Amino acid sequence: MANDQNQCNFTGHAGSDSELRYTPGGDAVANVNIAVSKTFKGKDGSKQERTEWVALVAWRQLAEIFGKYVTKGKMIRVTGEMQTRSWEGKDGVERYKAEIIVSDMQLLGSKSDNQGQRQPETQQQQPQQQQGGGYNQQGGHNGTQSGQAPVNQQTHGQTQSHDGGSHSDQGVDPSDKIPF
Repeated sequence: MANDQNQCNFTGHAGSDSELRYTPGGDAVANVNIAVSKTFKGKDGSKQERTEWVALVAWRQLAEIFGKYVTKGKMIRVTGEMQTRSWEGKDGVERYKAEIIVSDMQLLGSKSDNQGQRQPETQQQQPQQQQGGGYNQQGGHNGTQSGQAPVNQQTHGQTQSHDGGSHSDQGVDPSDKIPF
């Protein structure tokens, strides 16, 4: 991965509970959008904030973890590869969507946890441990569970793409309120 130039890192809050589904071949796939904020000074010198929505896709064991623990408002840190996919919408118009294919994830909590303190939260699910903390695509992790019960897996009807990804004609409305 030393020569891999397609690597992205994002930290943000989940805009909804993650959607966990299974491909016809049995692979788990999870989707969620996270809100990533940036604070900057405007032309008049006032503090301003801009929020971008980043679409995440996790596969296999990492998708199972997303399905159990990534809920609305939860802060996560992810590393992954950017991918743009295209499909034809129901109206016949070709659509495009940029997504991050997640290879590593760390649960950080939510604003409601600990009165807004951002304490890293890790989950213990298997004895296998890896360097670096968090969860990766191979399922390795460090740490202990912080008392949070798993969330029921959700399935939502979306069509499968030829490459195993999912399609949804519904995008994220940037004017939607941020869930935290």
